[in-house]
Amino acid sequence: MDVWTVGVVGEAAARIAAEVTAGVDGVAAKATALVRWVHRHVVWMESMAGPPRSVSRVLADGFGTCTDLDHVLWELCETQGIPVRAVAEIGLLPFNALRGAFAAREVVRRGPRASVNGARHGEYRWLEVGTESGDWTPADPCLGICGMGAWVEARLVRTGRGPGGGGHPTPLVPLALVHLRDRSAEGRSEPYLLTGWDAVHGGGLRGLPAWAAWRQAVRSLEPIVLGAFAGTADLHRHARRLADAVTAYRALWSHALGEHTAVSQTTGIVSR
Repeated sequence: MDVWTVGVVGEAAARIAAEVTAGVDGVAAKATALVRWVHRHVVWMESMAGPPRSVSRVLADGFGTCTDLDHVLWELCETQGIPVRAVAEIGLLPFNALRGAFAAREVVRRGPRASVNGARHGEYRWLEVGTESGDWTPADPCLGICGMGAWVEARLVRTGRGPGGGGHPTPLVPLALVHLRDRSAEGRSEPYLLTGWDAVHGGGLRGLPAWAAWRQAVRSLEPIVLGAFAGTADLHRHARRLADAVTAYRALWSHALGEHTAVSQTTGIVSR
């Protein structure tokens, strides 16, 4: 498993984190402050050529990939004693034939691990931070969001079209999430794409007609994605599973939006 390695925490990172979190109490509030600082000070570039760069280099340049921004946030959190871990996502992207052709060549050259990118899908990275309650909550410096509610709103309710660093879009629909460890991976799709989305919606999603198909799509796709990150499954050979997940998501999103609109018209309250 190719989990990137965070460098030694430097004095600059410690100083920045201390200044940003001065007067801020609680892990969640500190993590949010750090996420927003990285989002404001490091421009997210969707892709960049060249070898991995150090945190100090990324800070000096003021731009980087999603992985670069995660590196910066990781080190800032470590200086504050905030637990942090990596999440990798497979998400739907606008069709790009050139990206698909390149990904297909990379699968031949490097093996199935390269199949996490394709003509219609791609890999995206962010972090989870540990809270006082022992839970893990999302922290995405590219979008400047921290917390389940903000993540669901940006990535599922607004279909990922929230503001991104440098104007670059994130994958439009997150289809599978995994926590990457040194030599293994753990599925994280259910806490976000099922439990998290339903909870933010007030528990009303699971009663909608499209819920069962979405739940089945999420649960059937995750083992394949875990295999792709482990280098044992070629995601390109499962285009139908990806397409089914997209169809199920769109159906549920449409039903959820209709229910929300009906409730808003009845109560006179519009939450967004």
